[in-house]
Amino acid sequence: MSLANLATIPVVTDIKWNQAAFNNAGDTAQDWSQKNKELKQQDNKLLVEGVVDAYSRMQVEKYVNFSKTFSPFVKFESHVVDAVTPVNQKVCEQPKNQAAATECLNNWMLAGMQEDQKDDLKACFRKAGCASVWMDATPAQRAGAKKEFQQSVGVIAQNKQAEDKQFMSGLKTAWTAHEERVAHMHVVFREYFVKATTELGCDRTCTIKATANNFRDFGKVMQTCQCGAGAWAVNRTNINVMAATENVYGDLENLNEVDIKNIQSALIRMDM
Repeated sequence: MSLANLATIPVVTDIKWNQAAFNNAGDTAQDWSQKNKELKQQDNKLLVEGVVDAYSRMQVEKYVNFSKTFSPFVKFESHVVDAVTPVNQKVCEQPKNQAAATECLNNWMLAGMQEDQKDDLKACFRKAGCASVWMDATPAQRAGAKKEFQQSVGVIAQNKQAEDKQFMSGLKTAWTAHEERVAHMHVVFREYFVKATTELGCDRTCTIKATANNFRDFGKVMQTCQCGAGAWAVNRTNINVMAATENVYGDLENLNEVDIKNIQSALIRMDM
């Protein structure tokens, strides 16, 4: 745009506000703020209670099933104690026999605890009168002990898995309830938002449409809601740019290069 093309342009000369409308909208926003605070406090309280309840249920379930969970393993441990007990306790606990068994074990350990020397160690223990029940166990008895161990550990793992599953289910229930409360908070916010914008002149039906589907099309729709009707009014007056420019800079034919650039920059900003 050159100085030769300057004509008239509209400029804002006055803005009128409907103070009552803005006061009402402000009160609505304040009401929502208080309501939202209450809902958040309630949600936080209920979420904590839900998590604590889920954990407590798991702990009570663990307490109730403790005997069922660990009895098989304790029974296996008892059998282990029996297995490593000397066949003849009174004979083995005699000082000379204990000393002999100690020497057997020392020699085996000092020799490197070789697996192929285990049979010699067992024979030495038997000679000292300290053979254990396990040493004389049959292959079937050994296999039975192994199976008993696997079953007892399996019960522990199975019940632990059930406890974890119950706890996670409780957490899921608590979180689902939390999400439902958050969704309700969004609905409440939308209701207050529609009310406040309507008080500022926005078309209610249009605002409801703009805030539908979690505000998905808000930016596209809201600009068509004619907000401000009855809430504020902007008065514009056409002014002669040439006359206004001359009033500031003097005769336009005598402008220097710096003034011309300043005027052109201002005009560009006005066009924007």
